[in-house]
Amino acid sequence: MKLLTDLLSLSFRCSNTFAKVEGIADVIWKTQRYHLVREYASHPVLPPPLIVVEHAFRLILAIVHKLKNQKKNAKQSGKSRNRTFSESDCSIFARVCFGKHKENRTGSASKN
Repeated sequence: MKLLTDLLSLSFRCSNTFAKVEGIADVIWKTQRYHLVREYASHPVLPPPLIVVEHAFRLILAIVHKLKNQKKNAKQSGKSRNRTFSESDCSIFARVCFGKHKENRTGSASKN
């Protein structure tokens, strides 16, 4: 019996099948281990009667995180409102507005 298993092992190693199967088995094992660790990490730490305390703590953390994000977004939007324009930006804007105004006046004059 030992001889047959040795021959089988030898045939797998010679045909490179053993290396392929071992590589796939390693990937499957690592994936399953990852899912197991994630499952245990997501479970609450406290026993069932005290889970309410943990949920309240998580709720407070979520509220604080949301308030920080809102404050951060308000600061960023405030910075964009206080933009200063250069002289060239103003002159380009004035030319565009004046050109549109001139087109509107000539268009209304031709209709009369």
